[in-house]
Order: sequence, then C-alpha cells, then structure tokens
Amino acid sequence: MAHDWVFEVLDDLRDYAAANGMQALAAKVAEARDVAVAEIAALTEGTGVAKADDRGI
Repeated sequence: MAHDWVFEVLDDLRDYAAANGMQALAAKVAEARDVAVAEIAALTEGTGVAKADDRGI
C-alpha cells in the first residue's frame, strides 16, 4: 500500500515514546495512527487501492 510508510513512522514514534517513559506521547501517537487509518481509508475508498483496514492495520 502506498501509505504504509505513514503507519511505520507512527508505530516507530509510538514505540520510542513508550520505551522512554513518555506514555502520554505514546497514547497521542496511537490516537494519531487511528486518525491516519480512517483518513487514508476514506481517501482510497473506491480507487482500487487497498484500504488500511482491509489489511488489518
């Protein structure tokens, strides 16, 4: 999927924050990832591009 890199970056940032005691930041990044999933799915709907939630992301 063309937008996989977005999820990878957000996952890395969330993991870094959690590993370094920044729990509030980790939670906000997780929230931002959820928003990214929804928005990218909406953008790709009907375009033939796999939606994020089709892959269980």
